[in-house]
Parts: sequence; C-alpha cells; structure tokens
Amino acid sequence: MDPADVNTVRSALPAQGTKIHQHKTQLSSNSRGVKELTKRQTELQSFVANQVRHLAAQLQLVIACLNDLAYPKPASPAPAQLPTPTSLPSAAPRPIRLAPPEKYSGDSAQMAFMVSHLTVRAAAWATAEWSRGAAICQDVKVFSQTLSKLFDHSSPAREASQALLGLRQRSRRVIDYAIEFCTLARA
Repeated sequence: MDPADVNTVRSALPAQGTKIHQHKTQLSSNSRGVKELTKRQTELQSFVANQVRHLAAQLQLVIACLNDLAYPKPASPAPAQLPTPTSLPSAAPRPIRLAPPEKYSGDSAQMAFMVSHLTVRAAAWATAEWSRGAAICQDVKVFSQTLSKLFDHSSPAREASQALLGLRQRSRRVIDYAIEFCTLARA
C-alpha cells in the first residue's frame, strides 16, 4: 500500500466519524419522532373510538325515541269514547304523535283522532257537537273545515314574518341559517 494512500485514509477517518455521529444523531431524532407520532396516533385512535361509542349511544337514544313514535293501530271509538272536556288535560295544544287522520278508517275514527289532539276549548266544542248529533259530525271534511273556521285564527304569512323577525344565526353554520331563512321566507 502506498504511504500517500494511508495518509489520505487517516485524514478521511475523522470526517467519516463526524458523519457517522451526525447520522446517529439524526437516527435518534427520527426514532423519537416516530415514537411521538405513534403515541399521538394511539391517543387519536382512542379519542375517535370514544367518539364513535358516544355517537352510537346517542343513535340508540334516537332510535328508541323513534320507536316510541311508531304509529299505533287505529281503533274506531264509539261516540261515548270521545274525550270529554273534563277528561282532557288543561294544557294548550298537545303534540300529535299518531298517524294522520287519513290512516284511520271511517269518519268517526278520523274525527276521534282529531278531537283527541285538540285544545281543551276546541275539544269541548267538538264533544258537544258530537253529543247533540250535529250535521257537521257526519262528514270529516265539513267537520275539519268548521273546526278550522272556529279555532284556527293563525295566518301563515303572519307566523312566518314573526319567525323571520326572531330568526338568529347564533352558533349555527351559515348554510343552516340560510336554509331556515329561505324556508320561512317562502311560507
């Protein structure tokens, strides 16, 4: 071996040692970074799994509520089974949770459905009309129209304008706010 080559190798060795040390430092840093990313990924997976479990529980509650709202089989009550004003709660309108009247067979069943969801005052009127055998109780459409004339004093335009005046975006997304605005404006 040529002595000049030995001197070249000896002078290159410290530079190579420095490079090896730099690579070792870089590998160590990369290893720490991979460990940190692995830890973060595990935490994120745990977080997402908890969120999924929470959403599943929420979904089960929604499904249970929807099952509670299932349409019952309608029965055609006799006139004596219609709610009486004294048997009705004193609350104002009650929420409708049954099938629409069209799903009930026969005029008396449809009228019983409507009466069971009226305010106390309107139910008292309907029960009195039914009890005296009024002509309006022979036809659901006539009954419904008469009921609307007497007790429905709302104006869709007035209600929509009041809803528009009270409309606030708050923390909703802009698109949700815009959809509600357009829906109310078209009413």
